[in-house]
Amino acid sequence: MHLEEKVINYFFMFIYDCVGAIDGTHVLANVPVEIQGKFRGRKEGTTQKVLATITFNLKFIYALAGWEGSAHDSRVLGDALSRL
Repeated sequence: MHLEEKVINYFFMFIYDCVGAIDGTHVLANVPVEIQGKFRGRKEGTTQKVLATITFNLKFIYALAGWEGSAHDSRVLGDALSRL
């Protein structure tokens, strides 16, 4: 058995029941001046957070957009889980 196969088999036990992956990102947003403070991102101007879930075939199965850029990741995830 090659080293690559051993590594794949080792990590497979951790992802056996997984259906995909989840991640969040910042997307530039144009918002009214009155609320720009909440949408201020860490690096760039005003952003909104987008949380996305994909299958291992790289197909989107869930997306949540619209949270202000200053929102914490756990808050966005909590909102997504409350919608299930």
